[in-house]
Amino acid sequence: MNHLKKLITSVFRHMFSSNEMSRVGGMGTEAKSIYAILLILSVFVLGYQNCARIEFEDITAALGDTQAPQSVVVVCPISGGVENVSASIVGPKELEQGEVGTFNLPGLENCASTLSVSWFSSEDVGVSPGQEFPVSVGNSFRRGFGLPGVYLIVARVIDSSLQFKEVTHQVLVREKCRSGTACNDEIGRSAIGGPSIGYVGDLYSFRVISTIPANSITWFYGSASAVGSGVISLSFRTPGIHEIRAEFRDSSGQVHVVRHNIMILDRLPVPGEGPCVGDCGSNPTPSPTPAVPPVPQCRLDSSALSGPTVLGVKEKGFFAVHLPPCARGQVEGYVWDIQIREEVGSDGFRTLSFDNPGVYLIRVRVRFNDGQSVREIELSRRVTVILEQCRIEVPNPTPPPTVPESCSPLKEGDAIEIILGISTRDLACGLDGTKTQRFERYIARKCVGGKIQMSPVMERKVSETPCMGESCLLPGGSKLRSGQSVVRYSQNRPLDACSNHRVDVICSNGKLSYSPPQQVMSIDGLYESCRSGCGGIGRDGDTAFVRDGDIDRPKQCPFGEEGYFDKYANEKELKCQNGESVSTGVTRDGEVIERGQCPSYTWVETGWTECTANCGGEQQAIYTCRASNGKELEGAEAERRCGTRPTKSRVCSKNP
Repeated sequence: MNHLKKLITSVFRHMFSSNEMSRVGGMGTEAKSIYAILLILSVFVLGYQNCARIEFEDITAALGDTQAPQSVVVVCPISGGVENVSASIVGPKELEQGEVGTFNLPGLENCASTLSVSWFSSEDVGVSPGQEFPVSVGNSFRRGFGLPGVYLIVARVIDSSLQFKEVTHQVLVREKCRSGTACNDEIGRSAIGGPSIGYVGDLYSFRVISTIPANSITWFYGSASAVGSGVISLSFRTPGIHEIRAEFRDSSGQVHVVRHNIMILDRLPVPGEGPCVGDCGSNPTPSPTPAVPPVPQCRLDSSALSGPTVLGVKEKGFFAVHLPPCARGQVEGYVWDIQIREEVGSDGFRTLSFDNPGVYLIRVRVRFNDGQSVREIELSRRVTVILEQCRIEVPNPTPPPTVPESCSPLKEGDAIEIILGISTRDLACGLDGTKTQRFERYIARKCVGGKIQMSPVMERKVSETPCMGESCLLPGGSKLRSGQSVVRYSQNRPLDACSNHRVDVICSNGKLSYSPPQQVMSIDGLYESCRSGCGGIGRDGDTAFVRDGDIDRPKQCPFGEEGYFDKYANEKELKCQNGESVSTGVTRDGEVIERGQCPSYTWVETGWTECTANCGGEQQAIYTCRASNGKELEGAEAERRCGTRPTKSRVCSKNP
């Protein structure tokens, strides 16, 4: 809101100042006032749709005038070292191709005894990696660029304790307007300059560079848009990669579109900050524990990918990643995505050329590893490749002469180390295991004989991970890799199912574990295979007879009678084959279920013969051979089955 108040104040200053009542672009004072009010409303409405804040650099810039002068706050520290230096580089924000600009750090003139300033640009990095300074020393620096593009001017301030701080300044280099056909007379290729990395809620400025006058530019960001000048300030609510687009027309009505990407990061937590304790109202209860003093965080919003924005076909252009010093010791690697190929390396610079005209997007993913967590940021830059581009040679700045026997602020034998990044090596350990060693890549700037000497790139080991991913050795010499598992069994021929005796053997970094865990368990006591048993039969391979219904067998009766049977249990043989009962085809008679009854025979008295006399006499009993089934037999068969016929007589008592 402070920026919005500043904008409103500036508008009213222009509206009511007697010196600002002139016409702008043919508009009267009333039209100008209405235009300014509408501009404020559009900024207020559109700016709060997608972003927390939106500002144009100044109302004069919004109306097409020149940019407002920048403000610089410089404090020369009396004590505390270079971290207390608050300084901004003063110099042009835009240059024309081939034009040389002067850059300086005002306010440090009286700090020469305690501070030393070295200067270099993003193009100087590729001369000798890590040895980019001193291109120039002192409080000022002159530099020009032969190709249009986005470049960084870097001032490295070193104090007497050999601590240093870098201050950066972005310069947008426009194409030089030329006539003729030497360079296809192609002018007007434009670009957006601004940060590529930012944090949620912070305000960042973006600037359009173009050889075409662009007094009214429409800016697009997310789902919102605004009309203003060539400079706009935005903040973002959500992390992620956001695209910013600017559109404007030239005198012929042709629309020009330029794009820029910025990656918005979440804010890093600061130790000691957090929710209040207690009421949390107008008089919050202080925390019972003393607050931890905030630790300076390594901010990445000064990171940038610099390099040309216009190249000729097959012309070489140098692109370099700039990172804040606090982050360089955590860089694990770079992945360059050049739209036509992808390259992985440990250096943040590339010399690139393109075989065909077109617009190419160059992206670099930087991977950070602080030993505890891994994160990535992405930087991007668009480059327009044309048939032919004139490079304007710009003389390299000559370092000012140094006083003999002087390395100020370094003393004889002192050295300052510049961290370039980290590298990793994977080494074999244990059984198929690996461990990762992290090395810090650095160079040393040392004072020897009153002169600065630069060491080659060196490295030192800063950490080593434990041996990870070790395999486990199994009986017989076979190996089980870490994270893999095999199935074993506590019995190989159980009476029940093998699943009841399954054990999962798991290898975890060279150590075996078992599931389910047993009180006493070793890999030697386990079986590789198992065959389930069968209930009622036994273990795998065992056989048993089981009842399979009943069967009648003919009974052998004494006299050869037929139709009489004994009932037996019918049994079939089953074999256990890995948990399944399979018939062998063998059957047998089991126990007797019911015995058949053969018929029995006996003599049965069926009557008496007549008396032998009419008066008195005797009579004989008559016998019949009768079977138990009621059948009567006669003759010899009766004698055979019933035996000797019995005899019986009695005296007649008949009274004639």
